[in-house]
Amino acid sequence: MFIKGISKFSKKIRHCIEEGFMNHFHSLSFDWNDTEFNWIRYCTNKRSRNDDLDVEIRVKLTNHFHIIEKEIYKLLMGSCLIVKNLDTGNVMEHSETPMYYYYLTRTNVSLGNLTVLCCDSNIDHTFFHELAHACSLLQRLHIFNCNSDNPGLARLIEVQKNLKYLACLTDYDAEMLIVPPLEAIGSALITQVDSLVHFKFVYNLEFFLPLNILTELSSNLQRLDLINFNIDYGDSRSEQMYNNHKFEELLKLTTFSKLEVFKIGIINLDVAIKVIEQTEGNLSEVLLGYSDYNERYSASYIRAIYECCPKIQILSLGINKGDFKEFENLLIKCQQIQRIVIETYNFDDDHIKLILEILLKSSPKTLREIRISWRYCKTDLKSFLENWKDRVRITLYFFVENHYEKYYFDMNYSKVLDHFREVGVVKAYRYDEMYQNFYMLN
Repeated sequence: MFIKGISKFSKKIRHCIEEGFMNHFHSLSFDWNDTEFNWIRYCTNKRSRNDDLDVEIRVKLTNHFHIIEKEIYKLLMGSCLIVKNLDTGNVMEHSETPMYYYYLTRTNVSLGNLTVLCCDSNIDHTFFHELAHACSLLQRLHIFNCNSDNPGLARLIEVQKNLKYLACLTDYDAEMLIVPPLEAIGSALITQVDSLVHFKFVYNLEFFLPLNILTELSSNLQRLDLINFNIDYGDSRSEQMYNNHKFEELLKLTTFSKLEVFKIGIINLDVAIKVIEQTEGNLSEVLLGYSDYNERYSASYIRAIYECCPKIQILSLGINKGDFKEFENLLIKCQQIQRIVIETYNFDDDHIKLILEILLKSSPKTLREIRISWRYCKTDLKSFLENWKDRVRITLYFFVENHYEKYYFDMNYSKVLDHFREVGVVKAYRYDEMYQNFYMLN
């Protein structure tokens, strides 16, 4: 096979890293006639991540690697006429000559049909300017390490005719990274208001696109993901606090008439309520990460869900001691709920038991996944599952805070859950220490 041949070829190349190796490289005898079908010509997805090439090229890096890399990409791209999915990866990391230029220097390669692009905002703006001349049909754009206002990338966004999905992601490891406002990229995004339906923005400390961008994009957005898990509203940096509060104030004034999915890492609950109230009944998913469901607003939040979201299927909520009636109203009135994340605050066993009883009594038949605290009597869990046996098999997800709790859960609850899984009541169960995994359903 062609791909197997490339793998053999790359193994030979590994042994040629020495002075004058290019002469050896060009003199290698390699039989390309053992392939019955040229798979590369029909491959429309190209990755240039050094550790995850689609053709499994594994070449150890040296100071001459960019020369080898160039030759391999020339070989691959020379056999590929049309590219629809391009992932530039972290191509700058090990190469003096960025490999993405070789996508453009091959005259027989067509990027006019490119619909998916994964890239890095730190890539030289020339690449994006050149790509903008060839490509205007992107539907999905993923921007990794989105921490520089690249004018070439802004131009590429501007010329697109049908951009439906855009994701901007900052580096998770750079928790203290302060990113300057991306004015050019933000202005370019606003030009896509008529086509953009899904906007995902992952940031650590501060929303660094123009603050009015969601207001500008709101009329057509169907999915909004704002993953901002590292925000601290008590941070001493006054400018960051000011910008985050200003951003939330703009959110409260924005109407998302077509919004179906609203996911955010952290938000003040009164702001979330305003966003929900100003949608037009299309929301099917509301996940607020590990926001604080405080007593002042938790009941109002639950009420906003069942009054404004008749189509809700997936949601997170917090229950305080005065919220049990509103929680029951939610389950009765929202008959399409499939998955629910329940946060409880300082509850004793009796209060958790009451929540389980309400779930048994009032939850819709569609409910198939519950994420909830495990801190209640094992007998109550057993009773809940015994009474669930005539319903759809349930998936249970528990949040544990540390290894000790994990060990305790294993020793005291796993046997009960294993039994009910064997008899067909429990479909699956899981416990996790990660906030993101527990609160932000995929």
